[in-house]
Amino acid sequence: MSDHHARLRVRGPIPEQPEIDLPGRPLLPGKAAGPLLVFDRPISFWGGIDPESGRVTDPRHPQHGLCISEQIIALPATIGSSSSSAILLELIALKRAPAGIVLVESDAILLLGALVGRELGHATPPALLLSSSAFGQLNRTASAGFRGPAGPLPHPCLAARPTAPAAPRAAPRKAFAPRRANAFSHRCPHAKVGAVQTESRRDSV
Repeated sequence: MSDHHARLRVRGPIPEQPEIDLPGRPLLPGKAAGPLLVFDRPISFWGGIDPESGRVTDPRHPQHGLCISEQIIALPATIGSSSSSAILLELIALKRAPAGIVLVESDAILLLGALVGRELGHATPPALLLSSSAFGQLNRTASAGFRGPAGPLPHPCLAARPTAPAAPRAAPRKAFAPRRANAFSHRCPHAKVGAVQTESRRDSV
């Protein structure tokens, strides 16, 4: 668990409503603000989000037809596909990406697209991890904002893999030893071994 922390500030649609501060853990640094789009069900970015328009294209999803661009999207979970990072990267490159991403379950594959986009020089959305209880307090008609540390954060995508133990060194191969000359070779150096064996059989008959 990282020592870094951030808070998601949720504002209701009515100015008189008090703001709600929800504690979270930043997964990708940065700040975000905008309308809050809370997903009722998990979604797969591959086949569920159109990267050219930023709209939800899964016809079975409750948020079908809504646009995620420039909004803070709150996802209860993601449906795993190794191509989800490619879709997020394409959204970023086409400037159709969400303003921020709020997750209940950390998804290293999805956020890999944002990490690659950042390495390519694109503006990328920050990401925040909320508890399931905090996620349940999100107002579906609210706006929200959060800000995480500006520096690098530990993240599953960047975690160093354990170093594998070094393989044992193979024993040195023995030097090739020339075959011993057979008894016939000193008498007939140009004779082949097969011929020697043939002649031996003839002599014994």
